[in-house]
Amino acid sequence: TKVLVAWLTQVFIFKFSCRQQKLLINKLLERYLSAPYTYHLETSSTHIIDNVTEVANRFNFIVQPLFVSIANIWIAISLFALLWYTSSTVMLILLTILLPILAIVNSFKQKVKQWGEQFRQGKTQLVAVINYGFGGIKEVKVIGCEDYFKERVSLYTKEIEASQTKFFGFSILPRFLVELAMLISTISVISYFLLIGNDISQLHSILGVYALASIRFLPAFSQAVGGINALRNNTFTIDRIYFDLKDVKAESKYEVRQNLVARSQLRDRLTVGKKMSFHHLNLENVSYRYPNQLHHAIEDLSLTIKQGESIAFIGKSGAGKTTLVDIILGLLTPQSGDLKVDGLSIYRDLRGWQNLIGYIPQSIFLADDNLKRNIAFGVPDRQIDLDRLYKAIEAAQLSEVVNNLPHGIDTRVGERGVLLSGGQRQRVGIARALYHEREILVLDEATAALDNETEKLVTDAINALSGRKTLITIAHRLTTVEKCDRIFQLERGRIVKVGKYDEVIKRQKLVS
Repeated sequence: TKVLVAWLTQVFIFKFSCRQQKLLINKLLERYLSAPYTYHLETSSTHIIDNVTEVANRFNFIVQPLFVSIANIWIAISLFALLWYTSSTVMLILLTILLPILAIVNSFKQKVKQWGEQFRQGKTQLVAVINYGFGGIKEVKVIGCEDYFKERVSLYTKEIEASQTKFFGFSILPRFLVELAMLISTISVISYFLLIGNDISQLHSILGVYALASIRFLPAFSQAVGGINALRNNTFTIDRIYFDLKDVKAESKYEVRQNLVARSQLRDRLTVGKKMSFHHLNLENVSYRYPNQLHHAIEDLSLTIKQGESIAFIGKSGAGKTTLVDIILGLLTPQSGDLKVDGLSIYRDLRGWQNLIGYIPQSIFLADDNLKRNIAFGVPDRQIDLDRLYKAIEAAQLSEVVNNLPHGIDTRVGERGVLLSGGQRQRVGIARALYHEREILVLDEATAALDNETEKLVTDAINALSGRKTLITIAHRLTTVEKCDRIFQLERGRIVKVGKYDEVIKRQKLVS
């Protein structure tokens, strides 16, 4: 019965800790996904990935020692009570020897915490440098800086090794100290009874109880102290998770509206809600200032975008183009002003507004997966509509590319799409937006990193959508906006010029 109860207790503790770990990972992921866009601007992906995978993974090293320590503390208390009942003198001798050991162990509590912090920081830095090195493997090989990354990895693994070795050495020390204490206390008890001349038969009975208690007390005390040390060692992990959850949850008065909407987005991501009707979008006196910045990125800006219109934002770096687009995308919530679709604020149904928008950045995110899943991004295999997929491929002028791939749409594209050319990756981004049947396409310098020939292919694919889709472009190369209906020139978050290509670009060249 004892063996069965002990086994069931250990299984229950493990199952409970795994369940709490699962809940914690889900909670962290939900908080990160529902966090305001500004949080992700200020927080590295390495930090988030490390928290969700590594830090939360160590939660078992917190919960299990906690329950094991509680169980063993109760066992130790029961054994102390038994010894006190048998002989208070023996109990006092034992306490006299054990209390200094507890004091020694307790004096290292800050060191134990520090070793845990060094381990976690070393692990985080190791993940970061590996991501950094392999993320730019082409540049690493061309520049020839492999030794730099080897040295950094060696440094961080050395820190991890040192912190773990110190903690392991200290964690097993109590067992040896307790064994020594039990030996000293046994000799002390025998010497005490011989010196005072007590009956030897009484000593036999006391030593019998003492020996029985020692068999159970030694592992109980060692495990209890080890569990407490494990908790101290993982204090940094607990603090990190707590403060991250607290920081993500914290909402400024300007972000409340955005966060509430973001949470509904998380729930409804796969069960997409109803799209808004869209005939025109009005930005009314919109102003936005990033957290901890003195000046507005967008200030008192107003404009109207009509359905089927093709517009472009141009301006120098820092003029506010990307911020303005992020506001239109619903990623940033202005501190003042409003965005209205057909007279209704988009913030009444931000998910419905975003269901109209397809976003095509300068660098398209492609997973190391097949082309089909990369175009139908975020859609389970069983829900992928192949007819819609091929129509999107054709509209994005990718049909020839797909026909030349060894396995067609089932061909893997490599990590970040390395097996495709730059122009092909951009057209995959266009196909992705078209597959999701977005009526408004936002192109964030989508051709900036392409050569002239490839740029023309992508531009042709975009221009072919003109009139059928509403196009909003951030332009790096002015030639890409030549066919736009209207061009807005921005300076310091304000519109300084608006008109057709001839009115804004050509006139500007003639004046200069």
